[in-house]
Amino acid sequence: MTVYLRDRRPVRHRPGSGRDLAALVSRRPRPDLARERRNVLRQTSPEFSRLARISKAQVVRFEIIRRTATIVML
Repeated sequence: MTVYLRDRRPVRHRPGSGRDLAALVSRRPRPDLARERRNVLRQTSPEFSRLARISKAQVVRFEIIRRTATIVML
């Protein structure tokens, strides 16, 4: 089973607002985006592993770049 992870931080500005559009069109290098994604999902990996262990499942793959986690039920 593949689970898609999302950012659980509160939204800084309303979707579709001027600030939101300005953030979308600003240029940022890939390494900066990857670093931000790793920081956002840093806690998620251990929490997800703990949830899988409780559910008697095994985490097969955890991809931060794609924001996915693949688990297999035991």
